[in-house]
Amino acid sequence: MKRLVLVGALALVPVRLFAQTSSAQADAPPTTLPGHQLTFSVGAYDYVEPGDTRISIHGMKVGGEYAGTFLLGARQHWFAQANVRGNMGKTDYDGWCAPWFITPDRSSPNGYFLDLGDYSPCDDGGNPDWYVEGRA
Repeated sequence: MKRLVLVGALALVPVRLFAQTSSAQADAPPTTLPGHQLTFSVGAYDYVEPGDTRISIHGMKVGGEYAGTFLLGARQHWFAQANVRGNMGKTDYDGWCAPWFITPDRSSPNGYFLDLGDYSPCDDGGNPDWYVEGRA
């Protein structure tokens, strides 16, 4: 217990440290340069589960990304970075579907028996599929 108290006390002791001296920074040019980058992408995917009830989920996607670095104060070496990316497309499903089979059952904890019905061929196309992400 004494060790835990000692470690906790040492962790709370303020210590002043400097990574660089301020006089050397004031005259040096910034090492992080401002800039912008823009990229575009095109891709496709096809997920397949083999077997008697084979399914396939497939689609095309297009996307873009922007990354920028901005100087906020060159003398103080302050900068900001931003990154935004996203993609979008449509997804198609080909395969088998099984309806939910739900019947009342007093012996079940929730009062119902849950199962899958008979499988039948089905497809579904043109489903929106998108993703957006931003960072600063």
